[in-house]
Amino acid sequence: TGMNILKTSSISAVGIMPNVWGEEGKRPIEPTQIEACIEALKGCSKVKQVTIGSYSLKHVIEGYLGRYVSNGACLYAVVELGFLIKPIGRGNPNAQIGISKKDISRMIKEAKYTAY
Repeated sequence: TGMNILKTSSISAVGIMPNVWGEEGKRPIEPTQIEACIEALKGCSKVKQVTIGSYSLKHVIEGYLGRYVSNGACLYAVVELGFLIKPIGRGNPNAQIGISKKDISRMIKEAKYTAY
């Protein structure tokens, strides 16, 4: 969208930095998790309003992929792919994301397991 102000350099495995997790909140993201999230989200449509929180989306992606991914890997992929993202702020590591509800539902239906 070009309107995202969140930079990938401000994202850790926990989520947006700085956050309430202190040192744990600075843990780096595993690159394979970012790649997995990009793969899961690349076919999804962008929408102009937020539809899901990053932590909820992380669980949808985990179910869809059948593997663990961090909140930060989810956020990193969202930024890289250009989805609308609105950080919650005030030390909260999460954000609201603009992704098609239809695509979220599809990923849930196609899930390998339920992570939520």
